[in-house]
Amino acid sequence: MLEDFVNSLQNAKDVGDLQGLLHQRMSQMGFNNFAYLALKPPSGAQNHLVLTTYPGEWADRYTEMDYVNHDPIVPMAITSIKPFTWDETIDKRVNDKPKLILNEATEFGLRQGVTIPLHGPSAAFATLSVCFDERREAEFAKRYEVMRHELLLTALYFHDTVTKLAYGEGADRIYKISPRERECLLWTSRGKTAWEVSQITHLSEKTVHHYLASAMRKFGVFSKHHAVVKSIALGIIIP
Repeated sequence: MLEDFVNSLQNAKDVGDLQGLLHQRMSQMGFNNFAYLALKPPSGAQNHLVLTTYPGEWADRYTEMDYVNHDPIVPMAITSIKPFTWDETIDKRVNDKPKLILNEATEFGLRQGVTIPLHGPSAAFATLSVCFDERREAEFAKRYEVMRHELLLTALYFHDTVTKLAYGEGADRIYKISPRERECLLWTSRGKTAWEVSQITHLSEKTVHHYLASAMRKFGVFSKHHAVVKSIALGIIIP
C-alpha cells in the first residue's frame, strides 16, 4: 500500500489531489482524521498550508480560543524529531489548559492521536497528526504499534511532495498559474509597465491587464505588486 501511495503522490497535480490521497491512505491505515500543518514554510515562502479532516466546529473553536498558543503538541513537535502520542504531551496530574484542550478535543471525536514532526528542507517545519475516535487506549496503542513505521514513512513522503509542489518548482501548479500569467508577472517584477510588457510579449495592453488580474485572483490578493511578491516567494518567478 505504501508503494502505491508514493506512486500516486508523484502524479498529484494540486492540493485537492494531495488531500484526497492522504485521506485515502489514512483510511486504509485505520485513522479516521488527520491534520497536516505547514507551520513554517521553506525559507522565502510566506503562505501556510493546512490540510485536514478535523470537524469544522473544532477548527473554529481552536481559533476562537487561541488554543495554538497553549496546545502542548506544538512545542513538543518543535523540539522532537520522532513521532509522539498526544498523551505524552501532558502531565495527567496537573489540571492545566493544555490538558483542557486535549480533553475538549475528545468532544469532537479526536480522542487518541499521534503527531509526526516534519523538519526541513530550508528550515521548513510541519506536522502530521492522525487520530481516530477510539475510547479504549489499549486499542489505539495496538493500532499505532502495528502502523507506526508505515505512518512515519507516509508522513515523510507526503511532506516531501507538498514541499516540492507547493513551495518549489511546482508551486505554479498549485495555484494553476498559466505560462502567460507567469510571463506577465515576471516582466512586472522587473519594473515594466503593462504597456511595456505588451510590447515585449506581443500582447495587447488589455490582455496583459487580464493576465495580471487573473493571477491576482488565483493568489487571493488585490494588487499586481502583491501578486509579484507572492510569486517570487513561491519560486514561480525569478526576477
